[in-house]
Amino acid sequence: MSATAAASSWKRRASHAGSWYTDNASALEKQLTDWLANASKSSGSNEDNNDGASDPVVDMRNCGSLKAIISPHAGYRYSGSVAAYSYRLLAQAIDSLSSNAPVRVFILAPSHHYRLNGCALSSADCLATPLGDLAVDLATVSALNSAGKFEILSRNCDEAEHSVEMQLPYVAMATAKLRASGRFAGVVPILVGQCSPAQTAFYADLLAPHLLDPASLFVVSSDFCHWGRRFRYTWRDPDPQRAGEPIWQGIERLDRLGMRAIESLEAGQFADYLDNFGNTICGRKPIALLLSTLAAAGGGNRWTMRFLRYAQSSKCFSEEDSSVSYAAGALFSR
Repeated sequence: MSATAAASSWKRRASHAGSWYTDNASALEKQLTDWLANASKSSGSNEDNNDGASDPVVDMRNCGSLKAIISPHAGYRYSGSVAAYSYRLLAQAIDSLSSNAPVRVFILAPSHHYRLNGCALSSADCLATPLGDLAVDLATVSALNSAGKFEILSRNCDEAEHSVEMQLPYVAMATAKLRASGRFAGVVPILVGQCSPAQTAFYADLLAPHLLDPASLFVVSSDFCHWGRRFRYTWRDPDPQRAGEPIWQGIERLDRLGMRAIESLEAGQFADYLDNFGNTICGRKPIALLLSTLAAAGGGNRWTMRFLRYAQSSKCFSEEDSSVSYAAGALFSR
Protein backbone atom coordinates (compact mmCIF):
# COMPACT_ATOMS: atom_id res chain seq x y z
CA MET A 1 0.00 0.00 0.00
CA SER A 2 1.41 3.40 -0.85
CA ALA A 3 2.37 5.96 1.75
CA THR A 4 -0.41 8.24 0.58
CA ALA A 5 -3.14 5.65 0.98
CA ALA A 6 -5.91 6.72 3.28
CA ALA A 7 -6.21 4.69 6.45
CA SER A 8 -9.52 4.01 8.17
CA SER A 9 -9.72 3.70 11.92
CA TRP A 10 -9.11 0.14 13.12
CA LYS A 11 -7.62 -1.84 15.99
CA ARG A 12 -4.82 -4.29 15.28
CA ARG A 13 -5.77 -7.55 16.94
CA ALA A 14 -3.29 -9.52 19.05
CA SER A 15 -3.01 -12.10 16.28
CA HIS A 16 -0.30 -14.20 17.96
CA ALA A 17 -1.91 -14.34 21.40
CA GLY A 18 -2.93 -17.86 22.27
CA SER A 19 -0.06 -19.37 20.27
CA TRP A 20 3.18 -17.43 20.66
CA TYR A 21 2.16 -16.30 24.14
CA THR A 22 -0.86 -16.83 26.36
CA ASP A 23 -4.04 -14.90 25.68
CA ASN A 24 -5.07 -15.19 29.33
CA ALA A 25 -4.51 -11.74 30.83
CA SER A 26 -3.97 -12.92 34.41
CA ALA A 27 -1.57 -15.68 33.39
CA LEU A 28 0.34 -13.34 31.08
CA GLU A 29 0.66 -10.62 33.71
CA LYS A 30 1.98 -13.13 36.24
CA GLN A 31 4.42 -14.59 33.73
CA LEU A 32 5.86 -11.20 32.81
CA THR A 33 5.92 -10.06 36.44
CA ASP A 34 7.85 -13.17 37.46
CA TRP A 35 10.37 -12.74 34.64
CA LEU A 36 10.87 -9.07 35.51
CA ALA A 37 11.38 -9.95 39.17
CA ASN A 38 13.91 -12.62 38.26
CA ALA A 39 15.74 -10.17 36.00
CA SER A 40 15.95 -7.71 38.89
CA LYS A 41 17.38 -10.35 41.21
CA SER A 42 19.97 -11.73 38.81
CA SER A 43 21.07 -8.57 36.98
CA GLY A 44 24.70 -7.87 37.71
CA SER A 45 25.47 -11.53 38.38
CA ASN A 46 27.23 -13.93 36.08
CA GLU A 47 24.95 -16.86 36.79
CA ASP A 48 24.18 -19.29 34.01
CA ASN A 49 21.06 -19.16 31.88
CA ASN A 50 18.92 -22.27 31.81
CA ASP A 51 20.76 -23.35 28.67
CA GLY A 52 24.18 -22.99 30.25
CA ALA A 53 25.26 -19.81 28.46
CA SER A 54 26.73 -17.37 30.96
CA ASP A 55 26.51 -13.60 30.98
CA PRO A 56 29.26 -11.21 31.99
CA VAL A 57 28.70 -8.89 34.91
CA VAL A 58 27.37 -5.64 33.43
CA ASP A 59 28.36 -2.46 35.24
CA MET A 60 25.72 0.15 34.41
CA ARG A 61 26.94 2.77 36.86
CA ASN A 62 27.45 6.12 35.17
CA CYS A 63 25.89 4.84 31.94
CA GLY A 64 23.28 7.60 31.99
CA SER A 65 19.61 7.59 31.11
CA LEU A 66 18.04 4.73 29.16
CA LYS A 67 17.07 5.67 25.60
CA ALA A 68 16.57 2.36 23.80
CA ILE A 69 16.50 -1.38 24.31
CA ILE A 70 17.11 -4.39 22.09
CA SER A 71 14.67 -7.20 22.81
CA PRO A 72 13.93 -10.60 21.20
CA HIS A 73 10.63 -11.41 19.54
CA ALA A 74 10.29 -15.20 19.60
CA GLY A 75 7.57 -17.10 21.41
CA TYR A 76 7.65 -16.21 25.08
CA ARG A 77 8.51 -19.76 26.16
CA TYR A 78 11.83 -19.26 24.38
CA SER A 79 12.67 -15.57 24.73
CA GLY A 80 10.33 -13.97 27.25
CA SER A 81 12.70 -14.35 30.18
CA VAL A 82 15.54 -12.74 28.19
CA ALA A 83 13.37 -9.80 27.13
CA ALA A 84 12.67 -9.07 30.80
CA TYR A 85 16.26 -7.92 31.28
CA SER A 86 15.79 -5.01 28.89
CA TYR A 87 12.16 -4.26 29.77
CA ARG A 88 13.06 -4.05 33.46
CA LEU A 89 15.20 -1.04 32.56
CA LEU A 90 12.56 0.42 30.24
CA ALA A 91 9.98 0.31 33.03
CA GLN A 92 12.43 1.95 35.44
CA ALA A 93 13.23 4.67 32.90
CA ILE A 94 9.56 5.44 32.39
CA ASP A 95 8.88 5.56 36.12
CA SER A 96 11.81 7.93 36.66
CA LEU A 97 10.84 10.49 34.01
CA SER A 98 10.43 13.84 35.74
CA SER A 99 8.70 15.68 32.91
CA ASN A 100 4.93 15.64 32.53
CA ALA A 101 5.31 15.48 28.74
CA PRO A 102 3.43 12.58 27.15
CA VAL A 103 5.71 9.59 26.60
CA ARG A 104 5.93 7.70 23.32
CA VAL A 105 7.59 4.38 22.53
CA PHE A 106 9.04 3.77 19.07
CA ILE A 107 9.33 0.13 18.01
CA LEU A 108 11.78 -0.60 15.17
CA ALA A 109 11.21 -4.12 13.91
CA PRO A 110 12.05 -6.33 10.92
CA SER A 111 9.59 -7.56 8.32
CA HIS A 112 9.57 -11.36 8.15
CA HIS A 113 6.83 -11.95 5.58
CA TYR A 114 6.42 -8.78 3.53
CA ARG A 115 9.17 -7.80 1.10
CA LEU A 116 9.81 -4.22 2.13
CA ASN A 117 11.98 -1.61 0.46
CA GLY A 118 12.54 1.12 3.02
CA CYS A 119 10.38 1.51 6.11
CA ALA A 120 6.67 1.08 6.74
CA LEU A 121 4.18 2.47 9.25
CA SER A 122 1.08 0.85 10.67
CA SER A 123 -2.30 2.18 9.60
CA ALA A 124 -3.92 1.05 12.87
CA ASP A 125 -4.83 3.58 15.52
CA CYS A 126 -4.80 1.05 18.35
CA LEU A 127 -2.86 -2.14 19.13
CA ALA A 128 -4.64 -4.80 21.17
CA THR A 129 -2.87 -6.83 23.84
CA PRO A 130 -4.30 -9.18 26.48
CA LEU A 131 -3.13 -6.57 29.02
CA GLY A 132 -5.04 -3.69 27.47
CA ASP A 133 -5.02 -1.69 24.28
CA LEU A 134 -2.10 0.53 23.32
CA ALA A 135 -2.84 3.71 21.39
CA VAL A 136 -0.77 4.48 18.33
CA ASP A 137 0.75 7.96 18.43
CA LEU A 138 -1.12 9.12 15.35
CA ALA A 139 0.37 12.62 15.38
CA THR A 140 3.91 11.26 15.19
CA VAL A 141 2.95 8.63 12.61
CA SER A 142 1.34 11.35 10.49
CA ALA A 143 4.40 13.59 10.79
CA LEU A 144 6.71 10.76 9.72
CA ASN A 145 4.39 9.79 6.88
CA SER A 146 4.38 13.37 5.60
CA ALA A 147 8.04 12.90 4.64
CA GLY A 148 6.75 10.75 1.79
CA LYS A 149 9.22 7.88 2.20
CA PHE A 150 7.17 5.38 4.21
CA GLU A 151 4.88 2.62 3.07
CA ILE A 152 1.67 2.05 4.97
CA LEU A 153 1.08 -1.58 5.90
CA SER A 154 -2.14 -3.27 4.94
CA ARG A 155 -4.11 -4.81 7.77
CA ASN A 156 -3.22 -8.33 6.62
CA CYS A 157 0.51 -7.59 6.48
CA ASP A 158 0.39 -5.83 9.83
CA GLU A 159 -1.36 -8.67 11.64
CA ALA A 160 0.77 -11.38 10.01
CA GLU A 161 3.98 -9.85 11.40
CA HIS A 162 5.04 -10.85 14.91
CA SER A 163 8.12 -8.69 15.47
CA VAL A 164 6.18 -5.68 16.79
CA GLU A 165 3.44 -7.63 18.53
CA MET A 166 5.82 -9.65 20.69
CA GLN A 167 7.01 -6.40 22.29
CA LEU A 168 3.54 -5.10 23.10
CA PRO A 169 2.64 -7.00 26.30
CA TYR A 170 5.88 -5.85 27.91
CA VAL A 171 5.25 -2.29 26.67
CA ALA A 172 1.74 -2.49 28.14
CA MET A 173 3.22 -3.50 31.50
CA ALA A 174 5.82 -0.73 31.41
CA THR A 175 3.33 1.99 30.47
CA ALA A 176 0.39 0.97 32.68
CA LYS A 177 0.76 3.94 35.06
CA LEU A 178 1.27 6.36 32.19
CA ARG A 179 -1.85 5.15 30.44
CA ALA A 180 -3.89 5.36 33.64
CA SER A 181 -2.77 8.97 34.15
CA GLY A 182 -3.25 10.01 30.51
CA ARG A 183 0.48 10.63 29.97
CA PHE A 184 1.05 8.02 27.27
CA ALA A 185 1.23 9.53 23.78
CA GLY A 186 1.28 6.07 22.23
CA VAL A 187 3.36 3.58 20.30
CA VAL A 188 5.06 4.33 16.98
CA PRO A 189 5.59 0.97 15.23
CA ILE A 190 8.00 1.04 12.28
CA LEU A 191 8.93 -1.96 10.15
CA VAL A 192 12.43 -1.63 8.71
CA GLY A 193 13.10 -3.35 5.41
CA GLN A 194 15.95 -3.28 2.90
CA CYS A 195 17.42 0.22 2.93
CA SER A 196 20.06 1.79 0.73
CA PRO A 197 22.66 3.99 2.45
CA ALA A 198 20.72 7.05 1.30
CA GLN A 199 17.45 5.67 2.66
CA THR A 200 19.07 4.78 5.97
CA ALA A 201 20.49 8.30 6.29
CA PHE A 202 17.07 9.79 5.48
CA TYR A 203 15.23 7.74 8.11
CA ALA A 204 18.00 8.33 10.65
CA ASP A 205 17.67 12.09 10.20
CA LEU A 206 13.92 11.80 10.78
CA LEU A 207 14.31 9.73 13.93
CA ALA A 208 17.27 11.56 15.48
CA PRO A 209 15.20 14.38 17.06
CA HIS A 210 12.98 11.75 18.69
CA LEU A 211 15.99 9.86 20.04
CA LEU A 212 17.13 13.13 21.64
CA ASP A 213 13.66 13.80 23.07
CA PRO A 214 13.57 12.86 26.78
CA ALA A 215 9.94 11.77 26.41
CA SER A 216 10.66 9.28 23.61
CA LEU A 217 12.04 5.77 24.10
CA PHE A 218 12.98 3.17 21.50
CA VAL A 219 12.57 -0.60 21.33
CA VAL A 220 14.53 -2.51 18.68
CA SER A 221 13.04 -5.93 18.02
CA SER A 222 15.57 -8.61 17.07
CA ASP A 223 16.56 -12.21 17.60
CA PHE A 224 20.17 -13.19 17.00
CA CYS A 225 21.68 -16.21 15.22
CA HIS A 226 19.28 -18.63 13.50
CA TRP A 227 21.49 -21.69 13.13
CA GLY A 228 20.79 -24.96 11.33
CA ARG A 229 19.94 -26.37 7.94
CA ARG A 230 16.36 -25.22 8.20
CA PHE A 231 17.71 -21.67 8.39
CA ARG A 232 20.27 -22.32 5.63
CA TYR A 233 23.02 -21.20 7.99
CA THR A 234 25.52 -23.63 9.47
CA TRP A 235 28.55 -21.45 10.15
CA ARG A 236 31.43 -23.18 11.94
CA ASP A 237 34.53 -21.53 13.35
CA PRO A 238 37.39 -22.24 10.88
CA ASP A 239 40.01 -22.11 13.65
CA PRO A 240 41.43 -25.68 13.81
CA GLN A 241 42.03 -25.26 17.53
CA ARG A 242 38.26 -25.08 17.98
CA ALA A 243 37.46 -28.09 15.80
CA GLY A 244 36.25 -30.22 18.70
CA GLU A 245 34.14 -27.67 20.54
CA PRO A 246 30.33 -28.02 20.68
CA ILE A 247 28.57 -26.10 17.93
CA TRP A 248 26.50 -24.08 20.40
CA GLN A 249 29.63 -22.57 21.93
CA GLY A 250 30.75 -21.34 18.52
CA ILE A 251 27.31 -19.84 17.95
CA GLU A 252 27.53 -17.97 21.24
CA ARG A 253 30.98 -16.65 20.40
CA LEU A 254 29.70 -15.53 16.98
CA ASP A 255 26.75 -13.72 18.57
CA ARG A 256 28.94 -12.04 21.15
CA LEU A 257 31.20 -10.73 18.38
CA GLY A 258 28.06 -9.17 16.92
CA MET A 259 27.11 -7.70 20.29
CA ARG A 260 30.54 -6.13 20.58
CA ALA A 261 30.15 -4.63 17.11
CA ILE A 262 26.80 -3.15 18.17
CA GLU A 263 28.29 -1.89 21.44
CA SER A 264 30.89 -0.02 19.38
CA LEU A 265 27.96 2.12 18.16
CA GLU A 266 29.61 2.23 14.74
CA ALA A 267 27.21 1.31 11.95
CA GLY A 268 30.18 0.49 9.72
CA GLN A 269 31.65 -1.95 12.22
CA PHE A 270 28.32 -3.77 12.50
CA ALA A 271 28.01 -3.87 8.70
CA ASP A 272 31.53 -5.32 8.42
CA TYR A 273 30.65 -7.99 10.98
CA LEU A 274 27.58 -9.00 8.98
CA ASP A 275 29.59 -9.06 5.75
CA ASN A 276 32.30 -11.21 7.32
CA PHE A 277 30.11 -13.76 9.09
CA GLY A 278 26.67 -13.50 7.51
CA ASN A 279 25.09 -14.01 10.93
CA THR A 280 21.34 -14.45 10.56
CA ILE A 281 20.36 -11.67 12.98
CA CYS A 282 16.81 -11.03 11.81
CA GLY A 283 16.72 -7.52 13.26
CA ARG A 284 19.96 -6.45 11.63
CA LYS A 285 18.21 -3.73 9.62
CA PRO A 286 16.47 -2.05 12.58
CA ILE A 287 19.70 -2.36 14.60
CA ALA A 288 21.61 -0.72 11.75
CA LEU A 289 19.01 2.06 11.60
CA LEU A 290 19.38 2.69 15.34
CA LEU A 291 23.17 2.95 14.98
CA SER A 292 22.78 5.37 12.07
CA THR A 293 20.27 7.39 14.09
CA LEU A 294 22.84 7.73 16.87
CA ALA A 295 25.28 9.22 14.38
CA ALA A 296 22.60 11.58 13.07
CA ALA A 297 21.85 12.61 16.66
CA GLY A 298 25.42 13.71 17.20
CA GLY A 299 27.23 10.48 18.03
CA GLY A 300 30.23 10.97 20.25
CA ASN A 301 30.76 9.75 23.78
CA ARG A 302 27.28 10.57 25.03
CA TRP A 303 25.97 7.09 24.13
CA THR A 304 26.69 3.73 25.76
CA MET A 305 25.33 0.33 24.68
CA ARG A 306 25.43 -2.69 26.97
CA PHE A 307 24.15 -6.23 26.48
CA LEU A 308 22.55 -7.69 29.57
CA ARG A 309 21.48 -11.25 28.81
CA TYR A 310 21.97 -13.97 26.23
CA ALA A 311 20.37 -17.37 25.66
CA GLN A 312 19.75 -19.97 22.97
CA SER A 313 16.53 -21.85 22.30
CA SER A 314 18.49 -25.13 22.41
CA LYS A 315 22.06 -26.39 22.22
CA CYS A 316 23.35 -27.50 18.84
CA PHE A 317 25.75 -30.44 18.72
CA SER A 318 25.33 -31.50 15.08
CA GLU A 319 24.15 -30.01 11.80
CA GLU A 320 20.88 -31.85 12.27
CA ASP A 321 20.17 -29.57 15.23
CA SER A 322 18.93 -25.98 15.10
CA SER A 323 18.66 -23.05 17.46
CA VAL A 324 17.77 -19.37 17.67
CA SER A 325 19.70 -16.98 19.90
CA TYR A 326 18.25 -14.17 22.00
CA ALA A 327 19.89 -11.12 23.54
CA ALA A 328 18.72 -8.21 25.66
CA GLY A 329 20.51 -4.89 25.26
CA ALA A 330 20.21 -1.32 26.49
CA LEU A 331 21.32 2.04 25.10
CA PHE A 332 22.05 4.88 27.50
CA SER A 333 22.56 8.60 27.00
CA ARG A 334 24.69 10.81 29.24
